[in-house]
Amino acid sequence: MTRQLIYIFLLTFTTISVEAQISKDKIIDEIIAVVGDEIVLKSDLEGRKIEMKNEGFQIDPDAECAVIEELLYQKLLINQAKIDSLEVTDDEVESQLERRLEYYISQFPSEKDFEKFYGKTASQLKEDFRPDVKDQILTQKMQGDITQNVRVTPNEVVEYFNSIPKDSLPLIESEVQYSQIVINPEVQKDQEKLIKEQLLGYKKELEKNPYKFGIYATLYSEDPGSANSQNQGCYKKVERGTMVPEFEEAVLNLQPSEISEPFKTDFGWHIARLEEKSGKYYTVCHILNTVEILEIDNQKAKLELDTIRTLIQKDSLSFSSAAGLFSKDKDTKNAAGKVVNPSNGGTKHELSKVDPRITLVLNRLSPGEISEPIPFEGQAGQRDYRIFLLNSRSDAHVANMKDDYRLLKQIAESELQNKSLEKWISKKLDTTYKRLNEDYLECDYRYNWVQN
Repeated sequence: MTRQLIYIFLLTFTTISVEAQISKDKIIDEIIAVVGDEIVLKSDLEGRKIEMKNEGFQIDPDAECAVIEELLYQKLLINQAKIDSLEVTDDEVESQLERRLEYYISQFPSEKDFEKFYGKTASQLKEDFRPDVKDQILTQKMQGDITQNVRVTPNEVVEYFNSIPKDSLPLIESEVQYSQIVINPEVQKDQEKLIKEQLLGYKKELEKNPYKFGIYATLYSEDPGSANSQNQGCYKKVERGTMVPEFEEAVLNLQPSEISEPFKTDFGWHIARLEEKSGKYYTVCHILNTVEILEIDNQKAKLELDTIRTLIQKDSLSFSSAAGLFSKDKDTKNAAGKVVNPSNGGTKHELSKVDPRITLVLNRLSPGEISEPIPFEGQAGQRDYRIFLLNSRSDAHVANMKDDYRLLKQIAESELQNKSLEKWISKKLDTTYKRLNEDYLECDYRYNWVQN
């Protein structure tokens, strides 16, 4: 187990496996180590090993030693956090518990299935998790205190870069920065009127015969996620905030078993029936009908976008101004048309992670060029037309200071934080009581956890 891998565990020790937690209950416990006023139990070690196996790691003797050192390190941080009077509020613990339980429950068809599988209620599991979650938050806070003032200067970034052997410099993937303008074809008013009348007809019939809702949804709904014989138009145990705001606003204003008036979202027109509402969750059944876009309206949208493109190319209008004035895409309209990378908030995108349909367009452009209007199907299934501007492209290359300063700064800062932690651990162990069970004395630990 390398030092780097140990630190990956240490810095990301933020999850608890349900299986590991339950398995710990079945282990005959004993104290295997003491750090300050904190103890490490046999069940802590076995639970973490189970969790690692679930994550795909192979547990050999070296890996077990690394897990032990990870637990000792955590206890050292907790012991010091208590000495320094760091606090973890009940709200912090509760928020973390809610997020984790929601994740675990979401892996099952329902909360009842989750509880049946693990043989405990969600409330019982939450209480089982509470001490571990509190300790983990405390660990993170203490670690944050140790490294909070660790920052690198530009000179230190240069020194770090120069210290890396040339054959060990990381390879940076090809990246692009691009912008877009989106135009949606206008929907004919009489088309929307027909859809609304059709849905009102369904509503009238279903209020007389509520048991037919599933049949109508299976036959007439155009939602691929729910319009089948199994789901019958329904989404069960939906967490608030999952659906688009227009949908949730219409649904959550209903009483159980009430059917809504027709309402519109980006996906089309709906009628919905609220089945139940409890805390953060609700169950809803709906019928979705989409409006057919006529070919003449598609051509109008394409022509409008072509005109905008011509004005930009003639320097009568900048791309950023045109995006603000004409684009219908909410995410990029107010950002001068620039497409933001959701993973880091920047504007650079690894080319391999860009939508393949967009990649095909960008690969034909040189920086500064604008594409022809492209028909595009959005996430909601609606068709629109787009033009793309390739702002910049960098080929795959070995990291260098000119193009990759920000990335190198992050890596250098992380290295410096690790060194700061190493220094703190070595110093703190000199003044902290520690004792290991003799079964674990033979490990090749990085730090001196054995009491002199």
